[in-house]
Amino acid sequence: MQIANPVYDVVFKYLMDDNSVAKKIISLIIGEEIESLEFQPTEYSDDVDKGNRSLTVYRLDFAATVRLPDGNFKRIIIEIQKAKFSTDIMRFRNYLGKQYSNKNNVYEQGDRSKACPILSIYFLGHRLDNVHVPVIRVERKYYDNATGGELPVQEEFIESLTHDSFVIQIPELRKNGETCWKRCWQCSSSPLR
Repeated sequence: MQIANPVYDVVFKYLMDDNSVAKKIISLIIGEEIESLEFQPTEYSDDVDKGNRSLTVYRLDFAATVRLPDGNFKRIIIEIQKAKFSTDIMRFRNYLGKQYSNKNNVYEQGDRSKACPILSIYFLGHRLDNVHVPVIRVERKYYDNATGGELPVQEEFIESLTHDSFVIQIPELRKNGETCWKRCWQCSSSPLR
């Protein structure tokens, strides 16, 4: 079995340039049906010299319409960042800050402009120190601080200022047996790196 390794720019760009493939990959990651997916104007690649090795950080943004279980839709901004090596976390934080301040990341509802929720997906070409699973989902939950009880509702104010994330450790995909994630990346023409 050979797997196309998305940590390499050529493979990643090839997969994400095909809208139907990108929709399937992102739907698989987030566990929701992507109704439509549009590339945002931002596509950023930064080569950073780290002494004896070069580091490439690749970013790609999408605007997606997601079909909800009740049949309604929600509009979200999906930010995908990819790094081959462990890097300064501030690089990811700075880019995320730019997403929050981007005036184009809004939608109109009636006579009001509302901030689109942001969902970040990080493809890592290295292993994390303490978590050893291929795909990690980080979700926000609301709790009553006095009782500790989880609150079953969401609030627009909070949703506009926080976000969920997915972290995909490419080396863990190879290590952790046959999974749907491995099947997602299988490709007969690209070697496992």
